[in-house]
Amino acid sequence: MRRAGEKNLQRAFVLAGVTWATGLAMTLALAGCRAGHEAALVWEGAGGPRSMGASAVPHGLVPTGTVGIRSAPWGESSDATFQLLELSVAEKPHVHDGHDLTIVMLRGRGILYVAERRYSIEAGDIVQVGRGIAHHFHPEGAQPVVGLGIFVPRLEAADTRLLAE
Repeated sequence: MRRAGEKNLQRAFVLAGVTWATGLAMTLALAGCRAGHEAALVWEGAGGPRSMGASAVPHGLVPTGTVGIRSAPWGESSDATFQLLELSVAEKPHVHDGHDLTIVMLRGRGILYVAERRYSIEAGDIVQVGRGIAHHFHPEGAQPVVGLGIFVPRLEAADTRLLAE
């Protein structure tokens, strides 16, 4: 059951033409944009409440099979999967054929390539990549990049198709 304020927030996101999951990500990222404030992750969904600062994220991540990339589930709702990600190496170009992806940058900076465009992004930024759109991320700096990936609809199986470079 959603709280009254949450329901009003959801209604505002729907009116703005964004999904509840994307709207929540936007709210979390904007809250973390204050100078000197560490981004916080707060979960009030299935599995019970929990919270942690972005600096604690790497402690629970596991290798994905690609050296330099680790991930872990953060939670699921009826229409989205929330995945914590850490990258210390550049991703290979890929697409998610069945899912839209929203990334909330929690820590670090880098260059995101979407189709033929290039974006410089850093902690506090929000990125949305529609299903089937080629993209890849290149972290910059000495520290790994940490983000929250939100896949819509909910992931039922792996959905990453690598592309030729």
